Amino acid sequence: MNQEPISQQSSSSSDIAMVITACAIGIMMTFLVYSGNFIFGSIKGIWMYRYFEEISTLPRWIPITALSLLALSVFIGGKLIHSYEKTTIIISFPILLVLQFVMRNATPFSLGEIVASDKSNSFYTPSVQYSALEILRNFETLAAAFPSHARTNMPGKILFFEFLGSFTTDPNVLGWLVVVISSLGGVLLYSICRKMFIDRVAAYYAYIFYILIPCRLFFLPLLNTITPLFMLLMILAVVLFTEKSTFLNAWLTGTAVYFLILFEPSPLVTGLIPAGVLFYSLINNKLTKQAILRLIIHASLAFLILHLVFRIFFSFDLFATFQFILGDATHFNQLAGRGYRIWFGENLKEFFYSAGTPIIVIFIYSISQAVAGWDEISKPMRWPYEFIYSISLLTTFAFVVLLGINRGETSRLWIYLAVLFQVPAAVYLAKIRKNTLIFYLVAGTLVVQTLIPLHRVGFASP
Repeated sequence: MNQEPISQQSSSSSDIAMVITACAIGIMMTFLVYSGNFIFGSIKGIWMYRYFEEISTLPRWIPITALSLLALSVFIGGKLIHSYEKTTIIISFPILLVLQFVMRNATPFSLGEIVASDKSNSFYTPSVQYSALEILRNFETLAAAFPSHARTNMPGKILFFEFLGSFTTDPNVLGWLVVVISSLGGVLLYSICRKMFIDRVAAYYAYIFYILIPCRLFFLPLLNTITPLFMLLMILAVVLFTEKSTFLNAWLTGTAVYFLILFEPSPLVTGLIPAGVLFYSLINNKLTKQAILRLIIHASLAFLILHLVFRIFFSFDLFATFQFILGDATHFNQLAGRGYRIWFGENLKEFFYSAGTPIIVIFIYSISQAVAGWDEISKPMRWPYEFIYSISLLTTFAFVVLLGINRGETSRLWIYLAVLFQVPAAVYLAKIRKNTLIFYLVAGTLVVQTLIPLHRVGFASP
């Protein structure tokens, strides 16, 4: 009886020590950026995000204000989330928006300059030059005249600016809207974690981590920061189906998949995450095989109907356009001479920083701890939800790395993967007793990890 609390305290102390170590590694990585010794990209791979030639002193008010706003969200929101869940999310959202705009002051370029630039953002100009109908009907023909990134992406990103253009054409306002819409992904991630793990604190931590993902903040207001929303909608639809096996949730899944491909097909590889959700629900008798089959059938029907609607009414073939874009990406790698041997290691190095170093260290530790100290690892029927999620995520990440399509620019191209890594870290921290301060330490480290590169590296330069 006397030893059990000691054991729990020892475990808690060990966890806290590990988290402090993870943050220390993050600070050391940040120092490498501060001293110009960390390369986002590869010298041998002939691609990198370059440091600014002239670097002024970072104004002190930026980190002080950012860490103060973060403290407000963590210490007050962390208490209120237990009793006033919706109110806490609603109130914290504008606070975290202001936090992002404060951190954006570390970079010399305005949101409007980046939106209007064909160099950093190729999707705004075509949205001004052509109508949505013209883009859909003649995408492959028009693409040859588009700026570089617009040529090599699905038309969904141009259509997104077409949608925003119905409200305003001012690049500055468009930039603000992208930041706001991108931030809604944090609410989606909160909903997913809340329903999966039945833990408001873990979900709230994942929500804040989403906002603070370094690579996401590096590239605001580029539309790679919008991509995770479609992926999260797909995952949320499946999670909702495990609670209520309705046709609506199944059709929502198929719809989310269609618009994900239309916008950015790369996150399709994250399908292993909803597959893990279904596996957990099946072995825990929350779903039957027949229910999963119904999900697949109705989601496929929703996808097919959308495909036919776009094909018949807009003369747009999703599959043909996807093949066109895939072939262009393969041709680009061959033309640029980007062999994958170099990028295998360089991509991992860059992602280790851009996804948040403490986040990745916690993920590696938590999954290693589960595998090394768990006697029932060979019995999937007894795997907890967070372990199934982590295994699905690890498998997804390994597949993306081994696939070898992305050769450089992973800070921008793997933002959607970075989003998924925030969840295991949030769940892990939520299990530590009196975890608010230790969570703030991790979140504060992410703020510092983001501010220094924003101030010194040209990730999105007009």
